[in-house]
Amino acid sequence: MKTKHQGSCLCGNIRLEATGTPSSIVACHCKDCRKHTGAPVAVFVDYPKSQVRFMGEHLDQYESSDGVYRGFCKTCGSTMTYQGENLPDMVHIHLGVFDHPDTFKPTEDENTQSKLPWVCILGP
Repeated sequence: MKTKHQGSCLCGNIRLEATGTPSSIVACHCKDCRKHTGAPVAVFVDYPKSQVRFMGEHLDQYESSDGVYRGFCKTCGSTMTYQGENLPDMVHIHLGVFDHPDTFKPTEDENTQSKLPWVCILGP
């Protein structure tokens, strides 16, 4: 039986279930991810779309740049996903929406040239 990871937005109107092992778990240091999350770094748990199911309210999306869509709950404003036309079969889920985020640990950093100077990046 495959592991199922569940999560939701802050108000609970959108629930999600991701099945199996994620493709990757990445910490992104770019300015756009900081703006989207309000955090110094965004951590994404990446899954093929076929392994993720959304339930409840509709996930709204904002096109933050050409071909980049950031998913959120229109009721509570929770940031939930990132999707790009460059990887059309993937959904990048914000770590914080999972019910048990401690299950996941980032294995790589990206856009480190944009990181804030006081943020520590992952070691080898």
